[in-house]
Amino acid sequence: MKRYITLILTAFVALFVLSCQEISITVNNPSTDDNIENKEETPEEGEEGEDNTDNGEETPEEGEEDDSAEDEEDNENEEGTIDSDECTFRRVTSVTSGKAYLIAAEGYIAVPITDKNYDYLQVAEGDTDGDGVITLKNCNNAFVIESTNGGYTIRQAVDDRYLYQYNNYNSFNVDAAPSQGNVWSITPYSGYTFTITNTSKNKFIQYNGKYTSFGSYSKLQDEGVRPMLYELDGDIVLGEDVEDDNGNVGGDTPIVTPSSEWLEMPADPDMGKYPNAVTVTVMDGNERNYTHFYDKSTYTTMWVAYPLESKHMGSYSRPSNWDWNPYISISDQVNLCNRSYTDSDVHVRGHLIPNASRNGIQNMQIQTFYVTNSVPQVHNGFNSGIWQKLEAALQSIGEKELIYIVTGVAFNKTGESKTISYTTAKDDTKQVPIPNYFYKVVLKVETNSSGEVTAASTVGFWFENKAYSGSAYENYTATVDDIEEWTGFDFFVHLPDTIETAAEKNNSWTTFKNW
Repeated sequence: MKRYITLILTAFVALFVLSCQEISITVNNPSTDDNIENKEETPEEGEEGEDNTDNGEETPEEGEEDDSAEDEEDNENEEGTIDSDECTFRRVTSVTSGKAYLIAAEGYIAVPITDKNYDYLQVAEGDTDGDGVITLKNCNNAFVIESTNGGYTIRQAVDDRYLYQYNNYNSFNVDAAPSQGNVWSITPYSGYTFTITNTSKNKFIQYNGKYTSFGSYSKLQDEGVRPMLYELDGDIVLGEDVEDDNGNVGGDTPIVTPSSEWLEMPADPDMGKYPNAVTVTVMDGNERNYTHFYDKSTYTTMWVAYPLESKHMGSYSRPSNWDWNPYISISDQVNLCNRSYTDSDVHVRGHLIPNASRNGIQNMQIQTFYVTNSVPQVHNGFNSGIWQKLEAALQSIGEKELIYIVTGVAFNKTGESKTISYTTAKDDTKQVPIPNYFYKVVLKVETNSSGEVTAASTVGFWFENKAYSGSAYENYTATVDDIEEWTGFDFFVHLPDTIETAAEKNNSWTTFKNW
């Protein structure tokens, strides 16, 4: 009897142990383990000459060993599986028009230019094991190669802008439809590499090991390597598009905290009057270029505020085309990229911050050709006459000393109800209101050794948007107080109150110029 009871107890214990083991296996099922991740780190864009490899895109190898035996088993169970959203690229020896490719060399892939209009192609991690296959979470780093008359175009999949070359620079420019330098010849070279040559500049793409980036050079660099091409399997899968508050794609307005050192910055505007407007600061790397107040409902920059000094002015050639503002949804902009307004015999793309006030720093100059910096302005007798003379006079002062400028437009003076006329762009159907007025307010300051403003001088200019028979801009001065009353904006608010009050009463160009 005791033996019988012992056998029963032994069987019960064995059954209990097996049950516990089943429970343990269920808890550690790999399909529910949260420790398996496949993260993609977005690389920070580095300046040419810096080593950016630490900021590259890291793709864990399948079966990569983790800290625990359980995780190692999980990875083995997942080996060979690929997310349906992932993009797989394979090394090729020829190209097919319309397909997407990675541009690669020495374990790196080229990263498209997305936050400016020109640069060398920075890099992310690529085919580090050399097996000829690269798998990414999306195709944001892909370039679409398409045949065209005389060669191929190379288009960034992430934003549909084409690679081209400008003047004699070894870096790349990108544009929605560049007029020159966008055609490339692509021929196999050796060992999976290609010679990809810009047909108008006779420069070919190379990975430069010294700078850890891709450029296009007229001869092979000391640490230069011709690129390989990896072709995409299947269709392009891009990452999430950035949407604005209304769900429109194309703009990610940067959050830049205004500084009290930006002495020309107006006070925060009355958003009741401009409910659809945004204040955007355009940056060149870590340096501010200008700030503008853009009304999306009228497709109009109401004012642009910027400093002006000698470093801003130089001899860079004027860009041939305009471009979208990358910080504002494309649906909220007017397509003036390649052509002007339909009534271009009267109105032209009038810069608010002039090209010649930024042609000493190439990227800042290119940023003045965002379509949001354009408004319909009468050309003959205004844009090409008295207005241009005023801009040149301010640039002449800026060559000698730092000055601060706000340039703006108005449809009506406060309390006025003038008729507003409209035009359209040749490549767009949006109705664009024509400003009735243009103005400038300008500031000079003196500071002490601590940088505090101790004195200031200002002057304003007010014009109708019409042809003028002469170019005597000094006849159209106004006080800053007057222009504040006419526009509803409050200028130079970062000045000490007593200094601001006194300075904003001047309407003499001579007094300001000689101050």
